[in-house]
Amino acid sequence: MGWNQQNYFPATYQPMYPQPIYPQMQQQPVQTRTVEVVPVPNEQAVLDFPVAVGVTQEFMATDDSFVAFKTNSANGQISTSFYDHRPPAPKAPEPEYMTRADVEAMIAAALPKRPVKKEAVE
Repeated sequence: MGWNQQNYFPATYQPMYPQPIYPQMQQQPVQTRTVEVVPVPNEQAVLDFPVAVGVTQEFMATDDSFVAFKTNSANGQISTSFYDHRPPAPKAPEPEYMTRADVEAMIAAALPKRPVKKEAVE
């Protein structure tokens, strides 16, 4: 390894300068605009409806069964969200169970009473 006689550093020495720090680029928020509500008959009509880039389209079923939003982002990615608008179905009533003792008591109450035979004692 040779030495540089001018500055007394090794010949392979390269001074290290501080690297400049660049601020990270922040993404600009994507602004989408919403246009008027479109009535549709079913979910397939929502999927088939064309939406322009940068637009969020709102759909409502003609029978008020659902509401949908279809968004076409700035990079052309389409997303669709469906929200059920129907009231929840009523719950089935809980079944009532009987214990074995309850069943035997019910059977005993339904059967006619038999007279008890007494055996003659000799």
